[in-house]
Amino acid sequence: MNNFKNIVLAISLTTSFGFYASAQNKCAEAFKKEKEQAWVESDYMKESDVLKGSLSARVEQFIAKYPKNARLQKAVKLKLQNEDHDWSADRDILILSTKEMNDAQKEIFLADYHKYLSYSTVSFPLGEGAGHLYTRFGKKTVDFYSSFYVDEFRFTSSSRLEPFVSLDLAEFSRLTTFLKNAEANPDRVLGNTDYEGSISGKRLLTDNSPTQRGCSGHNCTSWISTAGIGGPRASFMGLIGMNPKDGYGLNPGWWSAFLNTKASTQRVPFSVYMEEGFSVKDIVTYIKDNKNILDWNFNPH
Repeated sequence: MNNFKNIVLAISLTTSFGFYASAQNKCAEAFKKEKEQAWVESDYMKESDVLKGSLSARVEQFIAKYPKNARLQKAVKLKLQNEDHDWSADRDILILSTKEMNDAQKEIFLADYHKYLSYSTVSFPLGEGAGHLYTRFGKKTVDFYSSFYVDEFRFTSSSRLEPFVSLDLAEFSRLTTFLKNAEANPDRVLGNTDYEGSISGKRLLTDNSPTQRGCSGHNCTSWISTAGIGGPRASFMGLIGMNPKDGYGLNPGWWSAFLNTKASTQRVPFSVYMEEGFSVKDIVTYIKDNKNILDWNFNPH
């Protein structure tokens, strides 16, 4: 009789555990789906507009679709040289060109640029000697000084270098939330502006106002460099291995220079180089003739 009771109890426990495990799995799947949905569904990016999968695979697919307009040039030397710094690094450069494209073809090329490259990334498209930081997120460009501005991302006629930062799901979700909050209420989320900027912020998705002593506001770079993209204790600077005390997160030139030469290739796997007036073939030839160096003025003032 005792054996029978033990068998019944074992069956009951097994069944209960099975239901519990099944419920746990369903909850985990729902939570994962909810987090993934929060990542891609925003005004910046719609799930139906982008391809998922590994970034490297998507880059290869994009190049295969546009062999004359896109090419990944391996180990191109980028360097920053001035009286205080001598930074150089061999980086993969995704070279793009819209030369000989008509307006309709350019629009399709731009749409595919977003489709293949937007998922899991944020980038910073800057011209040479940039004096103001712009952030590309999904199909939008955002920037901040006095006000928070959101605009459609467009290709420019001048040359630009755009380092792509790779983010994981949680980081990307936080960035989505942070940008939505900043757009909705910039005064509360970002606080005042100040030319000098701040090396630290509160790092909350609802409040990243500056915390540096004696600082009255963020500048065009510090509002995003200090943001808690990696969580309340991990700013964007922390994710890319930047020491806030060095001040590189206070200036668009230093920010771009660090991303292009000092951040790990796991975080910044490539940078886009675009020159509308030259073909991809012309740009590759120039780089090869220049000892595989891409000259670029980072202007870290």
